Formats: sequence, structure tokens, C-alpha cells
Amino acid sequence: MKLILSIMLAGSGLTCFAQGDTIQIKQNVLRYADSSAIAFKNRDWKTLARFTAPSVVEIMGGVENFESVTQSFMKDVPDSAIKYIRIGPVTQLVKTNSDWQSIVLQHMQMELSGIRFTSTTPLIGQSLDEGKTWTFFDSKGDTATARLMLPDISPLLVLPKKVQDMQTLEKPKKTPVKPVAKPMKKNSGVKPAAKKVPSKKR
Repeated sequence: MKLILSIMLAGSGLTCFAQGDTIQIKQNVLRYADSSAIAFKNRDWKTLARFTAPSVVEIMGGVENFESVTQSFMKDVPDSAIKYIRIGPVTQLVKTNSDWQSIVLQHMQMELSGIRFTSTTPLIGQSLDEGKTWTFFDSKGDTATARLMLPDISPLLVLPKKVQDMQTLEKPKKTPVKPVAKPMKKNSGVKPAAKKVPSKKR
């Protein structure tokens, strides 16, 4: 009986440690995903490359090509177009034989050419150092694309679909400008002097 109780207590302690470890790893996922979002909003493509999954950067031809392609893609999007980028929550965390993998949601709103775009995108995260640092990529919620970008993606990851919404922005109504009335001259109360009519000579 004592032996069984000892095993149960030991197992309970291991479970608590594992849960605490998982909580810390999820916090790391959120922190690194948030840093990636800030780099994107600030158009810091070099830093964004550091937060992008190595396999994706390699597919795009390396860091320099990644920067060039991303800059070209975003050249027609003004800084003011991005209204917000929010990260969270972490919906899944999986440990494989070679890495940690995760899914974290990214919420973004943009306004461009009179249209408001709102999206919720599942980012796939990968950590090669036991969950301490993370890189990400956007598979658009498509499993086939995810496997192309990360061939070793865990089959345990359940990839949600990307959610998008578009709304046409109403143009602000122009307020009609009223004509400015000319100020009326005040009557001083003094009658103008009568003009003298010259008398006719006889």
C-alpha cells in the first residue's frame, strides 16, 4: 500500500512539473510571436526573417531574398493600413522527437483602398531548443501548404482554417458649406443731409 501511494505521489509531482514546463513554453510562444508581429508592423524584414521558420526562409532563397520578396510584396501597403496585430491564444503544443511545435492565433486588421480586412490566422511555430526560442510561418490554414513548408510537421497538430472578413468602408459625408452672409451696416440714426438744388436764374 505504501509503495502504491509513493508511486502515485511521485507521478503527481512529475505531472505538476510537466504542466509548469508547458506553461512556460506557451509564454515563450506568445512572446516570440508578438516580437514577430512587431517586426512585421515596423517593416523590419531582417528581424522578421529571424522569427520565420528556417525551412521557409530556405524555400524563399535565404535571408536576403526573403527580405527582398517581403519588401516588394508590401511596397504598396502604407504604414497606416495596419490597424492592429494581436497574438493569442496558443491553441496547441506538441513535443516531437526532434522539436516542439505549436499553433498560435494571429488577429490582424488592415484598411486599404476603402476596404477593411479582418483576419484570424493560425501560425505554426517550431522550436529546436526545447521550447525556449520560436520561429513561425503562415500556412493560410492549409494542411498541404503546411507540409510543404515544414515536412516534419506533427500529424497531431490540428490546423484550424484561416478566418477572413471584408467590409467596404463608408466614405465620410461632406458637410455643405453655407455661404457667409455679409454684415449689414448699422443705421446711425442720423439722416443724410439734403442736397441743395441750385435755383434757376430768371
